[in-house]
Amino acid sequence: MGEKRAQPREELVAAMICTIELGSVSTHCLIRNVSVEGALLECPLAENYDNLEIGDPAILGDILKGSKALFEDTTGEIAWLYKRFIGLHFDQPIMGSVDELREWLESQNLV
Repeated sequence: MGEKRAQPREELVAAMICTIELGSVSTHCLIRNVSVEGALLECPLAENYDNLEIGDPAILGDILKGSKALFEDTTGEIAWLYKRFIGLHFDQPIMGSVDELREWLESQNLV
């Protein structure tokens, strides 16, 4: 099975803790990998919340603020679901390039 993503993902060596809003529900999640266009989230709520569907909107927020934050009310939609994992596709790229994202992740000791 070939890679379907347009942008490469950066595997994180340290998980980022973020908040995610899924409709009327808000919870914490861990970012396991990220690209300019999407992210893999580990969210225990997803395993027990039957109302999640592919295409549902989501808002991702970083618990850190300022230059330490990667996500600030980043909007997207659920691309796939599997148990407690959510594949999120962002509505807009979070950085201008893959290199820019990599540099930011390196500066935060996340890769």
